Amino acid sequence: MRMKIRCVTGKWALRQILYRHIPGDLIERPKAGFGVPIGDCFRGPLRDWAEDLLSVSKLGTDDLLDPAPIRQVWVEHLSGH
Repeated sequence: MRMKIRCVTGKWALRQILYRHIPGDLIERPKAGFGVPIGDCFRGPLRDWAEDLLSVSKLGTDDLLDPAPIRQVWVEHLSGH
């Protein structure tokens, strides 16, 4: 456990190894997320799948959603807006 946690620093042993090979400011920075290119996927390989899910016939079957504004946003997305 002593190698795992020291004071409030977790993964202590791993950090000691990293300090030998990586600059400290990269190790001691806060966590950061990363973007997923979902827009590109929906305009590319997933376009047919999304188009089917967002079709007027599928959106209008439950009468829960108004297909018109959803289709408008979808068309804007496809055009890059």
